[in-house]
Amino acid sequence: VDVIGWMYPRPLTTWSCVRQGLFESTFFGLAFAMIFTGVYIASTGTRCRLTLVLHAIVWIAALTLAGWIIGGIAGACWAYFSPTTFANLFPLSGTVWPLAAFIRRAAVGGSIWGVYAGGTIGLLVGSIWLNLRWRRELKGL
Repeated sequence: VDVIGWMYPRPLTTWSCVRQGLFESTFFGLAFAMIFTGVYIASTGTRCRLTLVLHAIVWIAALTLAGWIIGGIAGACWAYFSPTTFANLFPLSGTVWPLAAFIRRAAVGGSIWGVYAGGTIGLLVGSIWLNLRWRRELKGL
């Protein structure tokens, strides 16, 4: 069974999709946390205030959430207004889906890609923001 590009040799269940999503999101979060930790260490030498780091993490989380929402809406709109192009780009395993289910699937797929994009943008913005704020604090000392 092929769902969103995942090949399952066994019967597909809702929980297998949930487990796959949890695995991917955990890996994504850990990888980005390690990158942000490296940026924090390299740019501040672990000398800045914790509140500054937490503020950057809030920015990262907010941009990731925004990407999730925007991606889901974009996917659903794309599937609604142009189902043929969406189905050609993201094949549905030869299954004919009702329009409502098709749009829900597109919203889920769009939200997944939106989280990836929002997380990447959030990591960049949060890292740059932390570095600039830390430099500003050093000048003020």
